[in-house]
Amino acid sequence: MPADHPSEIKAMSDIATPTSSARAADLDIRRAHSSEYPAIGDLTVAAYAARYGALTADYTVRLRHPEARADESDIWVATEPGSGRLVGTLSVRKDLIDGELIFEVLASAAEHGKQGIGTALLEHVFTLARSRGVSNVGMYSGSTMTAAHAFYTKHGFEREHGRELEFLEDGVPISVWKFTRAVPQQNSITSTTT
Repeated sequence: MPADHPSEIKAMSDIATPTSSARAADLDIRRAHSSEYPAIGDLTVAAYAARYGALTADYTVRLRHPEARADESDIWVATEPGSGRLVGTLSVRKDLIDGELIFEVLASAAEHGKQGIGTALLEHVFTLARSRGVSNVGMYSGSTMTAAHAFYTKHGFEREHGRELEFLEDGVPISVWKFTRAVPQQNSITSTTT
């Protein structure tokens, strides 16, 4: 998401957020340590390349370097209990944008696909939103990332038509779509279809 987003921004620095490990789907979800950034970058690039194919050079750099997002976003990791093995990650903006908690760069290790890691990370986003008194969460997804769109739609997100972003990346026109969802009162987002 571009840094010059025309939005109302509300600082979150004075609002308490969970800082200890949270449990979801038998994973430990916690804030990343800066020493983990290289492994987070490797996991994210591998996951996105496996799911979405060729990535632009600029986007690959953005995915590979979570430290570049760390001033504006909290970087979270999902690890296996006991072993501590990194299996997923996401970034959550520290500031609200248009009253929404925004997350980005959600990734699970390619070899752990379809094991609920993405869902556990989404549940963590909703836990953070509730702890901050936020009623909506949002995220942006490239228009060609249809697997991501299906995942978010399955979990109750709706595309916000009219809130698309268009820009050039490595000389390639990019269209990014906005998806939002109301925060559920409790974590049970496994699917909107039963």
